[in-house]
Amino acid sequence: MSATAELWQSQRAKRRDGVVALVAAATIWGCFPVYWRFLSFTNSIDILSNRIMWSFAVGMVLHRIVSGAFVPRSVPMRQVLLLLASALVLSTNWCISIYAVEVNRVVEGGIGMFFAPIFQLIIGRVLFKESFNSTKVIVVFISVITGVMLIYDLNAVPYIAIGMGLSFATYATIKKMVSVPALQGFIIETGLLFLPAVAYVTLNGSRLTSGGFQNISELLLLAGAGAIAAPPLILYGFGAQRVSLSTSGMMLNLIPIINIAVGVLVLQEAISPLRGLSAILVSVAVLFYSYRRGE
Repeated sequence: MSATAELWQSQRAKRRDGVVALVAAATIWGCFPVYWRFLSFTNSIDILSNRIMWSFAVGMVLHRIVSGAFVPRSVPMRQVLLLLASALVLSTNWCISIYAVEVNRVVEGGIGMFFAPIFQLIIGRVLFKESFNSTKVIVVFISVITGVMLIYDLNAVPYIAIGMGLSFATYATIKKMVSVPALQGFIIETGLLFLPAVAYVTLNGSRLTSGGFQNISELLLLAGAGAIAAPPLILYGFGAQRVSLSTSGMMLNLIPIINIAVGVLVLQEAISPLRGLSAILVSVAVLFYSYRRGE
């Protein structure tokens, strides 16, 4: 086998592994709203803070098991700053997602995740000068129409949808520039926010520090918020480094599909006809792009 053929097969295997990891991450993320409903005994900021703390703890344990070392290797300052930015953006996305469950707007959050690849197209064009062909123009146009429909249906700016989509698109863009291994990046991301999270639960009467649990299951559920965060983030970090930015955006379409299904079928959230049509329109736009796109 020639060197060129070996390189091609290696790159193909790398992309395949990346796609598998992204699909697994998206499936887990899509089911998260069910878990957040079980945490209705506390507020979204408390859940977010505990999620950061327990995620860091889980990451450190996994790092010890995988590498045998207690402390991750140091990384260049530029990578640390990128990971700090990704951590802040991801925390915003987490908080909006949890809040959407609190106010019974999971479907809107799901529609917002359909906007994520659209925002990624725009970011790719503005920051990385990626080509913007007729297919992308059509997709963005349909997305704008969908946004107008949502504004009309909600009689307000769909801030949950916009916030979910824009924050995740920004996170995906930053992760594309990160060259740190997935698990190490996860530890650094959560570690950078660990002290602020501890400060919040200590100073603001978190259920964790106030002893306000009704039973041990509440404590386990709150701790589990961090444990379940680790696998999809590590999988996403692994996958995002192996495929293009547009591919990672398209592969994560599973998240809103599952989000919307969970919101309607599991959480019994009411959905208006116009909001349902919005979900169909933006999903068709994204799937159309997926069909017309080349890797």
